[in-house]
Amino acid sequence: MADTFKGEAKLSIGWKWITDGTIIDDGKVSYWKKWTDGYDDNEAEAAWVVDSGTLLEDGSVTYDLTALTRTIFGDTTTVTLTRIKALIIVVESTGIGKLVVGNAATNAWAAPWNCDGEDTSVTEDVPPDSAMVKTNRQDGWDVNATQKNIKLTARNGGVTYSIAVVGTVSETGIGSSS
Repeated sequence: MADTFKGEAKLSIGWKWITDGTIIDDGKVSYWKKWTDGYDDNEAEAAWVVDSGTLLEDGSVTYDLTALTRTIFGDTTTVTLTRIKALIIVVESTGIGKLVVGNAATNAWAAPWNCDGEDTSVTEDVPPDSAMVKTNRQDGWDVNATQKNIKLTARNGGVTYSIAVVGTVSETGIGSSS
């Protein structure tokens, strides 16, 4: 049986406003999409994650999206992404430290913030106890030799974070086992 990849992105925000025991407004906005195995629109082939990474104040880490390593079932694998379909970064710490995403020193990947790719100094702050979610489920954002590094920097204090990326690894749809 061949390996296959399945992925999904879920996000929901709901609310209820209650006055004198009566609901005066309630609602929800939800996003829930799935990817099937492959390289084309609405497809993905691989996921990569860091659970509970830690950075001290002013510390940083740069991830090369074309050489992401991870240990699964005791084996170290390398994921070489060519398109990013989803990115989530969660700041788990509740102190004053925030995470600044972007502005890698070389070959910065800034596609979700700057579609033309010209301004690679773009950053986004993720406050304490918060998340940043970026999706481009159909097309995805390109990753290549000149746009491949995503930098995370802790500011105002140390930060504990998690990051997950879903994307494609080939133009031929060879699946997640590659």
